[in-house]
Amino acid sequence: METIINLTFGIRSDTLDPQDVTERMGLTPAHSFRQGDKYSTKDGRILERPFGVWQVRSDGMIDSTEIEQHAQYVLSVIEPVRESLTPYLNDESIYVEIRIWCETESETGGYSLSSNIMARLARICKAINFTYILKANDNE
Repeated sequence: METIINLTFGIRSDTLDPQDVTERMGLTPAHSFRQGDKYSTKDGRILERPFGVWQVRSDGMIDSTEIEQHAQYVLSVIEPVRESLTPYLNDESIYVEIRIWCETESETGGYSLSSNIMARLARICKAINFTYILKANDNE
């Protein structure tokens, strides 16, 4: 298995209407849904989304294991419309996050971001979350 790295900018709320975010931001999300939308689980159950989500994602857009390149992509999309984020950043009921995702077979590892990129990411969100997943090696 290869290492999978991606970065997501997301807005989430119980009352979030992704179409409203799309119109306000002037951007098409990579992924979105409304609270109550139905979806299928891997085991075939049909569930309802507990909240609304609107996301820009680097996966499928950046082919690199360098997280800085993924961050630069998301920043290139979101920074030009930064002022459109103000209502979401000021509303305590709305969660605005950056999620940095890493899946690997290595038990140890990490990634680095320049302080400039971290500062720019911090200006477009309320939280930066890091997810590191150890995937089992099927050959062992």
